[in-house]
Amino acid sequence: MKLKNDSVFAEMAKLIAEGQADELQSKQKLLMSRDVYIEQKTTALILELEKAYKELLHHMEKGRELLLESLNLLPYAEQEHHAKEFLIAMNKLSLPIEIEQVSKAGSWQKFLGFTNETIFWIYSVGFKFFEEKKYENALALFLMLTLLNPAVSDNWISLGFSQKNLFLNTQALNSFFIASSLAAENPTPRYQSAEIYLCLGEFDKAAVELDALTHIVESQKIDSLRPLLESMINKIKNRQSL
Repeated sequence: MKLKNDSVFAEMAKLIAEGQADELQSKQKLLMSRDVYIEQKTTALILELEKAYKELLHHMEKGRELLLESLNLLPYAEQEHHAKEFLIAMNKLSLPIEIEQVSKAGSWQKFLGFTNETIFWIYSVGFKFFEEKKYENALALFLMLTLLNPAVSDNWISLGFSQKNLFLNTQALNSFFIASSLAAENPTPRYQSAEIYLCLGEFDKAAVELDALTHIVESQKIDSLRPLLESMINKIKNRQSL
């Protein structure tokens, strides 16, 4: 079922498609007009998003299991708040849902009734799992967050880090690509993508990421990244994997 053109999902799909079109165009590998490519890719991405959202109930159930222990550590009022929102959300997900309802709300987060406070709590639990090197648990929660609100770049970055530490390189690159599409000024996705490509020995792709990263570093005067950037550029010149 096609999403409305003004939905946050369609906007994100178009943003990703535009980024891919620009990348292909820069490599002279765009085999059709830019507008046609963006239109076709956007439609394909929307279908992918719809397929992913059908799996949301599964991810919500897994996420709730992981959150239960952390929930019990909170003050009673916060426990009640988060638990109530999960109960309402799970009840909604158990009923037939038309995707247009979600599109009208703007995101699954808004449709299911999750407040920003609960979303921040889920993120903090995911971050704690990550710090404890429980990457699979962290991945599960960050994946749930990207489904609840795919327009938040930090969720994709955290998902990418979790995937990277589990050596899920293709998935991590996809997550970092989406993050950079949503927040072009953030150097982290580009740096992480370049690092993965260097590890894989894909120097040309690493160079593309580092070109974009160089622009970010120069425009924002991020001096702390300059030594790391120069080191990675030298590795590309010498064809050295990380």
